[in-house]
Amino acid sequence: MKKTENVELCGTDLDVVISNFLHHAGVPAHVKGYYYVREAIRLSIGDFAYLEGITKVLYPTVAKHHKTTSSRVERAIRHAISIAWERGTLQNVGSTLYSKPTNSEFIALVSDQIRLLQKSAGARSQSYMKSGLLIR
Repeated sequence: MKKTENVELCGTDLDVVISNFLHHAGVPAHVKGYYYVREAIRLSIGDFAYLEGITKVLYPTVAKHHKTTSSRVERAIRHAISIAWERGTLQNVGSTLYSKPTNSEFIALVSDQIRLLQKSAGARSQSYMKSGLLIR
């Protein structure tokens, strides 16, 4: 796995963007799963391989960083998603959610949306630079 770095999105730290998505989705910041899912999303944005091996690669990586077990990481993320689903705010993330998403579905959905935001932000800044409106 390649090491992910803090990527900026429109001058904003990636952790801030992820936190805003999670807050908008209704994932409460006071549960451990919030921090675990935030890191899981950050890792999966940087490398697709984490999503392909969520139980064998992603959970152990997050667990090692937080000095816990992968089963506790999985359970805490599931609990955080359940809270957001019960509050009824999780539908704000994806309009196609008809049932509570699994951990991997949720992580993939948020990762993909942020990755698309990065692409569109990069395309906008490139077009601004080409037109001379933005100089970095």
